[in-house]
Parts: sequence; C-alpha cells; structure tokens
Amino acid sequence: MSPAKLPIEDYLVIAYLLKKAGLDGIVLTPLQINKLVYICHGWVLAKLNCPLIDNSSGQIQAWKYGPVVHRVYVLLKDFGSQEVTYDSFCERLERFLIGEESADNYISGKLEDLASKEPSVFKLIDMVWYVYKGLSGGQLITITHKHGTPWYQKVKRNVFGQVVHAIPIPDQIISDYYKNELRELPDFANAQHGRKH
Repeated sequence: MSPAKLPIEDYLVIAYLLKKAGLDGIVLTPLQINKLVYICHGWVLAKLNCPLIDNSSGQIQAWKYGPVVHRVYVLLKDFGSQEVTYDSFCERLERFLIGEESADNYISGKLEDLASKEPSVFKLIDMVWYVYKGLSGGQLITITHKHGTPWYQKVKRNVFGQVVHAIPIPDQIISDYYKNELRELPDFANAQHGRKH
C-alpha cells in the first residue's frame, strides 16, 4: 500500500536530515544535503513505489556534479558552501511562514504528524542517514555520478564536451536504478516505525 501523504515538501526532508545531523554532531553543507535528499527520494521510490518529493515538473536534474534537486538548491543557495544547521535553516524559513508560529514549531509539528502516519518512509530516511552520514560532498558526488546511475543515463554534453545544464531525471529511471541497488534491502511497505531489522 502506498503512503497516503507522499510526496512531502522538500523543506521537511531537509529539516529532518538536519535534525539527525545535529543529534549526531555532524555538520552538513548544501551540497551534502542536496545529494542526501536525492538518495532518500531514490530509496523511497524503490522500496515504497511512490515519490518522496515531487519530481513531476522535472525538478531533479543532471548538473555537472551529479543529480541536483532544484528546489533544495534554491532553498539552500544563500548558504553558499557554508555549513547548514537545523537552527540556521529554520531562520531561513521564517520569512516564508505566515503567522506567529516559529519555523521550528511548525516544522516539528509537521514532521511529528508525518512520522506517525508514514513510519516506513522515515525508517528509510533513517537508513539513508545511517549509511551515508559520514560521507563528504565529494564522496556523495562520486556515488551519484558513477557509471550506470540515473545521472549517467540522462547527462548530455555539448560539442565542447561540457555538461548541458539541468536535464530532467525522471522518477522511473531513479526508481529502476535504486530497485536494482537495494535488492537485498527488506521491504518497508508495511514496516512499523522503530522496528529493528
């Protein structure tokens, strides 16, 4: 059965990853966050047969250094290559929220609600975090850039050999790739949140 609340907003996936990073004492750059959101999307597509984030308008794209989730790039571009924390991300979002509720309270409430309704999704994101949390931006680029990946399948080069910017990467290609990559991973479609495997 497909989760009823997917896809979810990109900023909530970012916030969840930043919360995990804070708890583990790890700092992330925008590049690392972008790659992690992309990988989370791939795992959810592969294991739950539905998108984590909305890619219907082609927001996941092949750029020079691998796949980029365009909306995540836009949300984080003001940070440049600087580290992003959960608190600094909440400050960035404050300007977009209407009303008196703080970004932290708003995001925490949304994440709590989603985690209770979609435990299998958050179990997969937790697993992505566990597997990839120690990798640098360069290492994540290498992983998502290698031969056979969705980026590799869709990237195009001009007559000068330069990568053509922002070629959309459709969910079907991402799903097929991660289904093959994650063949040994248990099926989480009916998983219970917090269940040990």
